[in-house]
Amino acid sequence: LNVTGLARIVNLTPMIFEIIDEQGQVIAANQLQVSLPGGDQSHTPFSIDIPYKVTIPTRVRLTIRQASGDRIPGTVALWSVPVLLLP
Repeated sequence: LNVTGLARIVNLTPMIFEIIDEQGQVIAANQLQVSLPGGDQSHTPFSIDIPYKVTIPTRVRLTIRQASGDRIPGTVALWSVPVLLLP
């Protein structure tokens, strides 16, 4: 699955991309270190491939998140979208 877009990162931790099935299991994942935008830009372009393998059309949720880089652990930014994966 190729994911391309513009990111407005909240810290310098990597962006975490996960494909989650309807049972809540992560079936594929990848990470991408995104740099701060340059000049007067507010967002940084990115592109990442997330290899996956399914044998039938499968409904999943693609999540993109960033974890805290500070003392308090947890997710500080989260975005998700439903996706239909094909074999």
